[in-house]
Amino acid sequence: MGKLFLPKETKGLYDRANKTLTIFVGESATIGFSGTLNETQSVRFSAWGNMTGERANEVYRVNSGTLEANIDTSSPARLTFEATNGDGKAMAPSITILIRMRPKYGDYNSVGQFDANACWAASLEWWLAVLPDRTSISQLDLIGKASGMWNKDGTINPNKLELFVKKSGFKMHTARVQTKDLKSYMGFWPLIIGFKAPGGFGHMNVLYNYDWQFDMVDVMEPWYPDPSLDNAYESSEYEGVPVYSKKGSGDPFEFTGGNFHRSYSYYGNNPLKGGYFWVGFPQEYLEKI
Repeated sequence: MGKLFLPKETKGLYDRANKTLTIFVGESATIGFSGTLNETQSVRFSAWGNMTGERANEVYRVNSGTLEANIDTSSPARLTFEATNGDGKAMAPSITILIRMRPKYGDYNSVGQFDANACWAASLEWWLAVLPDRTSISQLDLIGKASGMWNKDGTINPNKLELFVKKSGFKMHTARVQTKDLKSYMGFWPLIIGFKAPGGFGHMNVLYNYDWQFDMVDVMEPWYPDPSLDNAYESSEYEGVPVYSKKGSGDPFEFTGGNFHRSYSYYGNNPLKGGYFWVGFPQEYLEKI
């Protein structure tokens, strides 16, 4: 009997318990099949939906023991994907494919960071709020739980942040990614990214869409508006952390956050000091069939 698998190009969220793969409309999707040479020569694929008909439209041979079936994701559908032989006998357990409209992440309220170093907490608050099966946590509560995770300059320690994310049950996979590999993560939405901001400091945003044609990304930016551009405010330092306050009254600056459409190079050309990007995304993308 053969085996189904998800090629790395398929950015789908797999629910192993229910054997269900969720793909967003318009995303590239292929299902892999591995088996003996005889099995790959006799197998037939079907991705059938009662209201949509057949959606398995092309099959490619990768090598003697591997095939990949392309799935039409042009419109929403609920499909049953089967691998059978000429007699209709199953050659691998079937799975369900749900093709859904992409969530409109840009419709969610952005989250402004609490202070100059809270970009990570604001990004994580937003990430938890827009995803299903997560518990929303305010950035102030996140900061309160972050005891012992700070560097001497007031920034978050990435090693301790990774451990915090893992222990907290956010169902987030984290990774440190080299510049040459970053584009392969486009599609793991929403994607928290740690990078070097134009001012030269480490920063975090959340990416949630990539336009391959124009090389542009949609992003939730917690550092907005930019206090350095507002003449009504002045900056000072507290334990190495910049603090922005209103001239005269001393009222603290309030970030609201915002959604932006930016060039991919804003991120892709600006790794962190160690030469890598810190990323976090839903762990469902890495589940195996």
